[in-house]
Amino acid sequence: DNKILGHSVFPLLSLLFGFLLAVFYLLRNTIHEEISVGTVLFFFALVLTAVFIYVLMRAHYLLFQLTDRSLSRKDEHAQGQAFNKLSELLFAPFQELKPLTEWQAKKIQRLSEQLIIERENSKCFDMLSLLREQLDESNEKAVSAQLVVKMVAKCFDADLAGILLYDIESRELTLYALDGKAKAYVPADYCQSIEVGTLGRTARLQKTQIINDTNVDRDYISLPGESIASEIFIPLLQHGNLKGILMTGVKKKGAFSAADIRVLEAIAKELLKRWEYTSHDQRMRNLIQSNITLSTSFDPQSAVEEIAKVARDTLLARFLFVTLPDQDGTFTRVSSLGQAPNLLQYLSQDLYDNPLLKIVLASKGTLRIRDVSRYKNIPEVPIDQDTLRGVIMMPIRLHGVNIGAIMAFGKEDAISFNEKDEALADLLAIQAAAAIESSWLIQELRANSSTKNLLYDLSIAIIQTDTIREAARLIAETGQRLAKSPSVGIILFSIDRKIETTLELGVGGQPLQGNTIPLQLVEQTLVAGEAITISTDENTALIYLPIQTSLRKYGVLWIELSDSERQAVTQTQTLKTLANQAAMALERAMLLVHLRGKADELKDALRQLESTYDQTLIVLMAALDARDQETEGHSSRVGDIAYHCQRQLEKDMATIRNAHSYSHREAHASCGAGTSLIRLAASSALWLSTSFP
Repeated sequence: DNKILGHSVFPLLSLLFGFLLAVFYLLRNTIHEEISVGTVLFFFALVLTAVFIYVLMRAHYLLFQLTDRSLSRKDEHAQGQAFNKLSELLFAPFQELKPLTEWQAKKIQRLSEQLIIERENSKCFDMLSLLREQLDESNEKAVSAQLVVKMVAKCFDADLAGILLYDIESRELTLYALDGKAKAYVPADYCQSIEVGTLGRTARLQKTQIINDTNVDRDYISLPGESIASEIFIPLLQHGNLKGILMTGVKKKGAFSAADIRVLEAIAKELLKRWEYTSHDQRMRNLIQSNITLSTSFDPQSAVEEIAKVARDTLLARFLFVTLPDQDGTFTRVSSLGQAPNLLQYLSQDLYDNPLLKIVLASKGTLRIRDVSRYKNIPEVPIDQDTLRGVIMMPIRLHGVNIGAIMAFGKEDAISFNEKDEALADLLAIQAAAAIESSWLIQELRANSSTKNLLYDLSIAIIQTDTIREAARLIAETGQRLAKSPSVGIILFSIDRKIETTLELGVGGQPLQGNTIPLQLVEQTLVAGEAITISTDENTALIYLPIQTSLRKYGVLWIELSDSERQAVTQTQTLKTLANQAAMALERAMLLVHLRGKADELKDALRQLESTYDQTLIVLMAALDARDQETEGHSSRVGDIAYHCQRQLEKDMATIRNAHSYSHREAHASCGAGTSLIRLAASSALWLSTSFP
């Protein structure tokens, strides 16, 4: 160690070797025999030199290994082997006689310490294995935390072991799990700010803090009744974000070593891994189960609201915004969750030119931004608080086309989102697209069913109506209900192209007064025979629909749409169906009115014919009475008898009149044939028995 080989041994050996060479040289000069002594001396010198050099190099190497302090503890085995070799070379003959040297004592002490450390490491390894098995069986965050504190309290014989969770919004640590002999001194709702105390120092620095004597630590905050002397605080860090703190305390001073710190940090890592796996597994389960809820949404707005709830629970977002364009292209379906008024106002206004929405709708996959305030591709976004800087945005794609967007700001247990959140977001976007498509199909089916019912009711009502004006009112009201229009109008023409009726309805179906009929556009529509759409201003459009069949043009129906021309385009087909159905119903109604008129004319002719026949019969009976005085008044008496008989039998007036006329005819025929009174009476009796059994 003091360079004795270089400063003393090698110079002495060199002098000795030179002295021997000089002696051999002198002897050579004094000897005069012919024996080659120089040759012997030369070879002797070479052998002696090689032996000396080998012994010195070997000894120097062994001593260097023993005296080198730069070697770590893991090379102690190599040092021990070097010492054993040197001992065997130098002290083998005297090993049984000499006591243990100081180096050997230190070696034994180091080996004993190493054995103790290995035992402790083995014990810690067994503890970690047991803890890992117990954590694998747990699927809840609270249960995992309680298992950890119980294991720590048992293995370290700790008087206090606990886990505190960190709330990034309130900047406070809240007790989550606790165990140990002194746990009764800690309140169940214990909460502490990170600005004070050793716990706060650990949270701010995000580094392990160890206290060997709590009495000399200025930041330590003691609880009434507890007497913890040594304490260690392990920050629970996940992806650089503080989740909480694992604390362990005992009543003995200086109770923790560097090995204990490594073990507790390993336990903290195992707990964080289990928490992350449990959280991801639970969110995946909730996302799969939410597919049932999403698929049962009956309209797009309720689907958007349900998507917002599921997305917030899945991504653990502090603020969530979902927007979906309507079938006409307008972003009328919006839903948001969370408290961020400035951000909500920024996202809600002018959706067509919103930079964030443009980026999402132009992308083909999920976008994840760690800090939106530093994102170069968009202008400054008004963030209400720093916890909303992390953003994850996903387009809702249906058949390769972006139909909406989901934007999540700020993670609840962190600031930014990670890769697992991005994977969950991709699955969420797929389910959202399926839910929206399902709601659109359901909405279309319900709309078609409602339209079909309205058109069917319109056809029945028009057929049952008595006037053309009433039919026009029914058509206008149906058109207003279908289009949800503030005003509608209708004009119907007669066969000779004269105005037969006109009607305009305002809000609530109230008739409008005044002559505001656009005759020029009505004439153009009739000539073109097709629907005409005219935009009156930015938010209003008028659609003119001809009411016509292949036989005749009945009139024109016009409807005002207050949601711009795009709505007119989407509803044109429905309104055309309405116009066609109205034309067919009008045609059937007019045909029915014509048939009813003909039927009434036929009834009048039949009644007139019956009256003429009765009068003719009376004249014939008067002529018979004038010819034959013996049967004078006989027909009248037989008719009166039949009339009174029918009255007594409570027959209806039609039957009574028929019986009266039949009696007259039979009596007249009997008298006109010149038969006797007996034969007349028999005929009358036969008729009575046949007519009134």
